[in-house]
Amino acid sequence: MIQDINLQVYEMRKNGYTFAEIADALNCSDEDIRNIDDVNQADLDVLSGLYDGTLTFSDIN
Repeated sequence: MIQDINLQVYEMRKNGYTFAEIADALNCSDEDIRNIDDVNQADLDVLSGLYDGTLTFSDIN
């Protein structure tokens, strides 16, 4: 369930929806959507760092 919401928020943000539009569509608060988006962005930053070599797995822990 949580992964589904994370993916929905990610996809909607990628497609240019605002936090308010996403919150309305998913029946959540704007604050919840912003928190989910923050977590998604942090995860993407880690994945990007692993991909480009600026991070290693030992850096994550």
